[in-house]
Amino acid sequence: MTVEQVGKTSMTDEDGVWCVWFEKIGNKQVVQRETFPPVALKKYERPATGSIAVHRA
Repeated sequence: MTVEQVGKTSMTDEDGVWCVWFEKIGNKQVVQRETFPPVALKKYERPATGSIAVHRA
């Protein structure tokens, strides 16, 4: 997925992110375009995980 544009949508005057990506349908690659609110594309970090080592004496 690639971001083509970031700005205000003309219909609702809200922030929007215009994206484009390709999907393989059958033997063809089809271009898809859609506008998303910025919060939908926010990257969330995974919670940190700890590691435990067990040593036998």
